Formats: sequence, C-alpha cells, structure tokens
Amino acid sequence: MKDKRSTHVVTFGGVRLAVPPDWEDVTDTVSVPNAPFTLAKMTEDVGVLQFSVGLYESGERPHAGVKQLEELLSEFAFQKEFGDPLWRRTHKGNPTSNASAAFRVGKDYVQVWYVSDGSNIALVTYLCSWKERDAQAVERDAIVKGMSFTPK
Repeated sequence: MKDKRSTHVVTFGGVRLAVPPDWEDVTDTVSVPNAPFTLAKMTEDVGVLQFSVGLYESGERPHAGVKQLEELLSEFAFQKEFGDPLWRRTHKGNPTSNASAAFRVGKDYVQVWYVSDGSNIALVTYLCSWKERDAQAVERDAIVKGMSFTPK
C-alpha cells in the first residue's frame, strides 16, 4: 500500500516538482492550443494547477526578487481584469521566492503565483469553482512552495 504522505517527482521544461501521489500531468486533456503544463488531483475532480515557465538563457540576469514578482502579479491580475485580490502573500525562500494572490472571478476561484530563483520565473495558476476553493489548498501551496528550477 502506498504511503499517502509520499510524493513523486515531476519534471518538465526546466522545472522540478515534488507532487503528492494522486496528482498527475493532465496537460494532454486541456483543450486549448499550446496548453501550459497542467496538474490535477486524479482522485478529486476539483481544480487544476498550471505552469508557464520562462528560463534564463543569456544576457543580463533578471535578479527577480519578491518586489519584482509582486509587480508581475499585479500586472497579470490587471490585464486579466481580476479585480481586487482576496489576499496577497509573499514568501522569500531558498531556492525560490514567490508572490501570490487569490481572486474571485465570477463563480470561480483563481490563485496566482509568480515564482523565481532570481534568474528563472514561472507563472503558476490554480483554478476551481468558488465552492471548492479550500479543498486542495494545502497540497497546491506545498507543490508551488517546493518548486525548483533545473535549467540545462
């Protein structure tokens, strides 16, 4: 029997995630062209966690810190017309830092993170129905907080 506390490693596009055992890559099921890498918990039809990654390749390093991540998050929310956030948080850590916020968008709950190790940046979004907003909170936050970049 599998230990429910264990995780498995998922790697894609220069990113490494430690993911709970019931979470799987469902990118191929997303019905939009060039869908971002998408995870979902297979035992619960609740929400999806999507990742868009920008890896540093050359030139001046971005040195993206918490302040820059907060600015990116504000601009993203403005462009998407999400309105005022329900809450905002920052986490300065090692190897990654992030800025996150949550929004009520119609009947949906949207949580957004910008994550960086200083050089590489990822936009992570979680989408579910408003009534299910708390169902996967601990797991999705742990997945994002444990994210690391593994560029070539």
